[in-house]
Parts: sequence; structure tokens; C-alpha cells
Amino acid sequence: MSDVYKQFDTATANITATALIYAGKPAGRIVLKHGAAVTAYVQIWGVEMVKGRATGGGYDRATAAIESAVSQLKNRKPSEGDNCAQTALWAMLRAFDGADDGSRWTKRLETCGFTVATVTG
Repeated sequence: MSDVYKQFDTATANITATALIYAGKPAGRIVLKHGAAVTAYVQIWGVEMVKGRATGGGYDRATAAIESAVSQLKNRKPSEGDNCAQTALWAMLRAFDGADDGSRWTKRLETCGFTVATVTG
């Protein structure tokens, strides 16, 4: 294996990157960094990125970290006149409305109309 592949594997170890598509258009991204805690970086295009974190064990830390990040989106506004971002933001907030039904974050987003395209490192 060439050195560039080793460098890439080291740089992206324990990272999951996800593209969010809504109404057939790129809508945002979620990046998860896994370790002793899970850190989630969540962004809807046109809205400032937010970050959440979950520690502990015995539960779905990725979903908990994303819930933590999404809770901060309630205070964010999309760029003026960006209707696509506004619609995607509403769908994201609806997916994580606080009613924890035990479903994973991907299912919650898909139920609210997102296509979730994930690459695991």
C-alpha cells in the first residue's frame, strides 16, 4: 500500500461522513467522529454548522450526538431567501423533535424525506 493511502486512513480513522439530500437536491452534511465520545458536526446548506457530543455507553451515541447538535439548529436561520435551506431545516428539526422513539438517526431523517448517503471510514 502506498504512503498516501496510509496517510488517508490515519486522517479519516473513526470518521463517518454523510451527505444529506432533500427533495432531490444536496441539502447538507453530517460528520461523526467516533472515540471515547461521539462528536457530530451537522450542517444544512445555508445554515451555520452546529456541533453536538455524546459520551457514555449502552446506547446509540451517534444519534444522541446528532440530537444534541440539531437542538442548536432551533436558533439558526438560513440565508435570506433560501427556501430550499428553510425547507430542509424544518425537516431536520421535525426529524429530531424531541420525541425519542428509539429509532436511529438515519431512519429519522429518511422518515422526514431525506436521502442519507453515508461513507464510513
